[in-house]
Amino acid sequence: MTAPIALEPGGGEAAELGPVRFVLKAGGEQTQGAYSLVEAEGPSFATPHVHHDREEAFFVLDGSITFLAGDGQVEATPGSFLLVPRETLHAFRANGDARLIIIHSPGGFEGFFKKGAEAISKGEFDLDFRDRLAIQFGVTYFDDVKF
Repeated sequence: MTAPIALEPGGGEAAELGPVRFVLKAGGEQTQGAYSLVEAEGPSFATPHVHHDREEAFFVLDGSITFLAGDGQVEATPGSFLLVPRETLHAFRANGDARLIIIHSPGGFEGFFKKGAEAISKGEFDLDFRDRLAIQFGVTYFDDVKF
């Protein structure tokens, strides 16, 4: 059994991906693989993509975010929630700075943020790196989908 986790505001393991700060609140290691929860802050965005083996959920804390979800778009403001089932095309972009909670189930996807941040800090992150990382974490990107 893992010990309880109690974090102060802003607490957790941070990963900077360009201008966006991701803070891991609980990962697969702490949840016996059930889920991971990260807080994202800044001009957050994600290229259209599909998770093949996990659901992704979003809860907007601050700001405004436009989501592509399947065939439609959702405008989300504080208090909005979106659940994206696995194998569903989705993307998002903050309309300015925003803060949101992102949950992946099952857990483990936090490794994508950690490895991405490490590659960015070393100047090694490019589309080829992203696509190799995506394969490792069960994601397919659709750069040709305009959003």
